[in-house]
Amino acid sequence: MKSLSITIAVTIVLVAVLNACGGKSVIHAGVKMADYATAQSREFSQHGITSTDIADLEAGRLFLVIQRYESKAKPSLSVQQNRILCDLYVSVSRIQKGYRCYEELYDRLSSKPGGVPDESYEAIAARVALLYLQTNDHERSAELTKDLSSQGARYLHALALARLGRKAEAEKAAENFAKAYFDPKKSYFAANIFLATNNYKQARDILLNPRTRLSKDYGLMPYRASLGNQVSPASFRLDLFEEYRFGLSDAFSYAPPANAYVEFAVAKSLLETGDEEEANERLRFLLESPLAEPFRELRWMAAYELAKLRGMDGSSQEAIEHLEYSLDLIEEIRSSIGTEAGRIGFTGDKMGVYSKLVQIYADTGRLEGAVETSERAKGRALVDLLSRHEDLLPTVAATGETRALYEKMVLSERDTVVRAAGELGEDVTKLASYSAARKQLMLRAPHFASLVTVLPVNFNNLNNALGENETGVLFQRFGKDLHVFIFDYRGIDHKVLDAEIINAKVNRFRKVIGDFRSDRYESLARDLFRDLFGHTANRSMSKNLVIAPSSALFYLPFGALHDGGQYLAEKHVINIVPSFQLASSIGSGATRERNILIMGNPDRNDPAFDLPGAEKEVHAIERVVRHSKTLLRERATEEALFKEAGKFDVLHIAGHGVFSDEEPLQSKLLLAPTEMEDGDVTVEELYGLRTNAELVVLSACETALGRVSNGDELIGLLRAFLYAGAESVVGSLWEVEDISTAILMRQFYRELEAGHPPMDALNIAQGFVRSRFSHPYFWAGFRYTGRS
Repeated sequence: MKSLSITIAVTIVLVAVLNACGGKSVIHAGVKMADYATAQSREFSQHGITSTDIADLEAGRLFLVIQRYESKAKPSLSVQQNRILCDLYVSVSRIQKGYRCYEELYDRLSSKPGGVPDESYEAIAARVALLYLQTNDHERSAELTKDLSSQGARYLHALALARLGRKAEAEKAAENFAKAYFDPKKSYFAANIFLATNNYKQARDILLNPRTRLSKDYGLMPYRASLGNQVSPASFRLDLFEEYRFGLSDAFSYAPPANAYVEFAVAKSLLETGDEEEANERLRFLLESPLAEPFRELRWMAAYELAKLRGMDGSSQEAIEHLEYSLDLIEEIRSSIGTEAGRIGFTGDKMGVYSKLVQIYADTGRLEGAVETSERAKGRALVDLLSRHEDLLPTVAATGETRALYEKMVLSERDTVVRAAGELGEDVTKLASYSAARKQLMLRAPHFASLVTVLPVNFNNLNNALGENETGVLFQRFGKDLHVFIFDYRGIDHKVLDAEIINAKVNRFRKVIGDFRSDRYESLARDLFRDLFGHTANRSMSKNLVIAPSSALFYLPFGALHDGGQYLAEKHVINIVPSFQLASSIGSGATRERNILIMGNPDRNDPAFDLPGAEKEVHAIERVVRHSKTLLRERATEEALFKEAGKFDVLHIAGHGVFSDEEPLQSKLLLAPTEMEDGDVTVEELYGLRTNAELVVLSACETALGRVSNGDELIGLLRAFLYAGAESVVGSLWEVEDISTAILMRQFYRELEAGHPPMDALNIAQGFVRSRFSHPYFWAGFRYTGRS
């Protein structure tokens, strides 16, 4: 829609011209248009939506509107303003804020007098349900939409049921939608639900039915009419319960036309019902047609499906090319949240693309490509995990320029993917704008860029980042397979293990190692060593091991593994890294005289949280270091941490830590509360911390990890400190024992003062404790993460 003032001006001119020509009935229509525009303007104004808001929304200046509305108290915003704000959060992928905003608005509408749900109530309930669907909480999505009556909500409910495996209920809804033969949106919804239940025959019948004409009229591929002329497709927009609309009308609709989605649905249903030739033609069209260029979520799936076709007929090189192209598209996508959940029933498995490519590379002996792809998978997993929490990301941008590039990337991607209107030149320009912003961000702030996009990976760069005395060990899980790559300048060793068996062994090992009165851990320590490192028996590994774990292995104390003669920690110095790319980008690694901030035994106003052992540990450290500042008990506060973190080379925190695998960003350090703060320093808050520390030591209960889970560790406490600017972090894998920990830390700081790098200092200190307390429970729980 053009701006309101232009609409009114054009209407007035039209009225004047028609009046001169005597067109009374048309004049009447023109006056009605002007009356409508005026009434609409009045309606916006009544709900607090200003002409400035409208202009900014139409121009795509969404962050300006967000800032303007955030500056006001929530209760002072009208329901419509709140709705716009919530929509904007989702539009720029601030998903957590979107959740909270919608839920607050939902509660506000639920408590209205009378208790009768109105249209606004339904729209907000459906938006919350859409977010649940997007984040794979299908149970809550289905529950919230079960009593809603709007068309979009009923469709969303059916999709949630399909993804919960409740096929019969979902397909009943699809059959009801399918009765509307000449309603393209309902027909598409029906086909999409059948895709979600893997009923490809039913989906195909609807998509190719002459009465729905979805394939011909609304797909992307043009067709020849009976007279031989080429017919361009019509379009309808996928506005589910208006979730992509802003304001009170269609004025700011960001819903895309359905054509590309229809085309992919046709191709997928043809492929799965055995018509490979036509499916191949349509999939190729999706990859090659400029009309489909903005729809990367569909194009990566099209490339993946083509790769599987080529893999079936033995064309491995062509399959590799399709898979590489699919990954290029996947890695350009900033966030997987907020795009396809309600628009396409078939949901592609991004990790399946990485897995398939690793498999083909390994099977054909191209292990460098397999390592690169596994490292790329780690980057994608991190970006996807963080994508639900992008509302915190701008706070960690180091400079205004970084933040500006990030916002430019967000807005240009949103415009490209969501708003694509089929105007090819404009869409290509938007794509170019997005790509340019992404490249600039990767060049100027690679550490920050790794949070929001997948960085390119080159095996030679990874290998060159290892020192002469270092061996890289990369683990990557895909489904039931755990790939193990051990590499250095001498080459690459590769092995595939059963991931479930390894996970079970890690869980058992962690349980038995906690009983320091028992030696039951010994057989498992040898068993796990054989599983993970046995295939390297024909060549020695370097002194330093740089290990990038996956899944449950992130919770494994590698130093406690045993080769039958020695612990791994006796033969090697171990550095645990989230990924090799991150390890190579951390800090400067400069050795210097260290100024140390020590925080210990925070006073939580509850004796149950007192840690007298931590206080003794602090005093032991004070006696061996030259330059330190100590904050104990009530002085060990959150405010002190944020105020002092940028002034010291080493931050040592001896206190409680709690890791949450269900809500990783709510993992926290427990510091002393004040009148203004509760003392709980969450991971989310730590992302806003700024420090240039060479080292952060978290000598606390469970600071590194809690229960074994799959992937949540990627955004745990250790990672937050690395992103805050620390070069390295030492943390514990389990609740540590007071006496042995005090001895270990005292020796650790002695070695630091003697000039040893932190990684070596920890290894020496662990050996010192091992000579006095041989059981791994006392020394193996601490691990080093960071620069080698």
